[in-house]
Amino acid sequence: MSSSVLSTSASVSSVSADTMESSRHVAAEVTAADNNNDKLQSPTAQALSHQGSDQQDNLCEMDELSPAPVSGHNSKAHKMPSYQRVALHAQKTLAVALKFRRQSLKMPWKLATDVALGDGEQSSSPRAGRRGVAARLWRPKEPNNQMYPWHEIPQQGLTCAEVLEVFESQLQDSLVPVQNPYFMGHMTTSLPAAVHEADILMSYLNQNMVKIETSGGAATIERVVLSQFHRLVFQRSDEYYQDLVTVASCNVGLMVQGGTMGNLTALTVARNHALSEVDRLGMSEALRRSGYHKAVVISSERCHYSLLKIASILGFGKDQLIKIPVDPGTQKMRLDVLEKTMEYLHTEGVLMVAVVAVAASTETGSVDDLEGVAQLCRQYQVWFHIDAAWGGAYLLSPQLAPLMTGIQQADSVVMDGHKLFGLTMGGGMVLFKDATACMAIHQSAHYVARDDSCDSGRFHLEGSRPFYALKMWMLIQRKGSVELARLVEGSHERARVFEKSLARYDCFIQTTPTETNILTYCWCPLQLQAILASDPHHPGASWLGECLDKVQDQLHALGWTRELAGFVSRTRLEIKLLGRCQTRTVLRAVPAQATTTAWHIKSLLEDQMIAAAGCFRSLLSSQIHKALSFCDTLPAHSVLYKQWQRLLVDFTDRGHMSPPSSAVASSAVHHQLS
Repeated sequence: MSSSVLSTSASVSSVSADTMESSRHVAAEVTAADNNNDKLQSPTAQALSHQGSDQQDNLCEMDELSPAPVSGHNSKAHKMPSYQRVALHAQKTLAVALKFRRQSLKMPWKLATDVALGDGEQSSSPRAGRRGVAARLWRPKEPNNQMYPWHEIPQQGLTCAEVLEVFESQLQDSLVPVQNPYFMGHMTTSLPAAVHEADILMSYLNQNMVKIETSGGAATIERVVLSQFHRLVFQRSDEYYQDLVTVASCNVGLMVQGGTMGNLTALTVARNHALSEVDRLGMSEALRRSGYHKAVVISSERCHYSLLKIASILGFGKDQLIKIPVDPGTQKMRLDVLEKTMEYLHTEGVLMVAVVAVAASTETGSVDDLEGVAQLCRQYQVWFHIDAAWGGAYLLSPQLAPLMTGIQQADSVVMDGHKLFGLTMGGGMVLFKDATACMAIHQSAHYVARDDSCDSGRFHLEGSRPFYALKMWMLIQRKGSVELARLVEGSHERARVFEKSLARYDCFIQTTPTETNILTYCWCPLQLQAILASDPHHPGASWLGECLDKVQDQLHALGWTRELAGFVSRTRLEIKLLGRCQTRTVLRAVPAQATTTAWHIKSLLEDQMIAAAGCFRSLLSSQIHKALSFCDTLPAHSVLYKQWQRLLVDFTDRGHMSPPSSAVASSAVHHQLS
């Protein structure tokens, strides 16, 4: 091999655009290694081989203890020292991963050049064939039992090459290309190079963070990362963190798997602070002894769904999660309702364990009034928790940090690494203003996480944990605060680009404000807007609203099966639409990919505009008698009657809508609608 296996593996682990060429070199070197796998020529491998002792072959014990190769396995590979075999296998695996990523970045999202516009029309269209293509992409193929017995554990193992062959032939086509610039439905994106480098290290080092005896210096790195983000949130002095380093009873925070585990940890601490000895007595007895008959948690209607699971786990019950309504225009928790609710609960003798504010909502990107909520929590002496799993990264940007004003007043804050920070799954954190708060969930054992130790496992709901902090630490070291701020600001700016693109089409309505990097919208052409705004209480308006919901559902489905030039997710919200509050299905866009441009957004919206018009035309045509019956109930010369007539003519008889007033929508687009 012309260069070191280990150095090549490290160099191509970057996921930036310039690594695409590197992946081709990796593949070539892997081929060369297969032909000469009994003698690697890299300087690193030669240096290791010169160390000469049999103990060097034990760098990978599992490989050394594996049985002799069976028929069909590469016997030459089994003769190789383990460190060479590990390097070779890692290189092969990396080549497969980079190939998949390159394909994900370059491939067009849309699998066909045209779109079947309605379920009820174009019966001769090759839509079924295109659906078959989508099925191959999004659903695993039927397993080939001759290649691999999928329904049972195999008796004999496979070589690395054979496993990768199974992966590429049986699994790869069913995976979602989340790196694609047209993938705008969720926060999962392509990642900075440092993240992959950290994942490789984390896997090979295999540190167990439950105790220092299995993590050593990794525990120090974890404390460093937590202290850095604790200071970002709570703005304590250098001396504060220096004094805490060796204090066994203090932890400024905990590294957790993600936002759900972070919220569970924070609310467990809050419950144990509010109810003395609840961890020993249980909820019922602890409430009785404390003089309460019920305990509740309060949050916003836009709170993360994990809070329902947590309310069940902690013994409150899902019904005791009180959701405060949001303002339909801003999607923020209504402080007037929160204040009245807390006053009532206080008067009734109900224990308020915590108030959970959202910063930002994973559904709409909205940020609650953190200062206003903090003031009410102080007034009633209630634990104030902020779910900043999504928006906490905004603190990295001096430009965007003001959106999180008030976050430093929280008792606990959750941040999630795999969202705006751009880490792989697993790497959240929960931070506590009071470094002794964790003592509320303290648990020790004689052999691990002992009372007299500094093991973080004493305060964790989880037991054994990976070295999550390594990912965040390497990201910080490789990027620095300036570049990390640019990453967050870039995602924020792309949402503004999406917002401006929406405004250029009069058939789309933005349904919630763009406060962070999420926005929601729906397709609703001018003809429907006129009817819904004129008389929203007419029975026909309700029916048209249901049709609109079906159109949004169809746009989501067509994006998922890759029959449109991009994918966005969907949700159902109470929103202020055309001057009145109503519950509607809306599309949810998260343009978080660094490679997503205004051109990608424009292509998506124009495709959605065409598909939505066809879908709505199909719905009206299939229920034309119902539509006419609504029209016949109106006075023949009324404005609303004329609006209905215009709608039916545009979407049934002629089969096209009037050209959009936007200059962006060309006559060619109008021709496709005709």
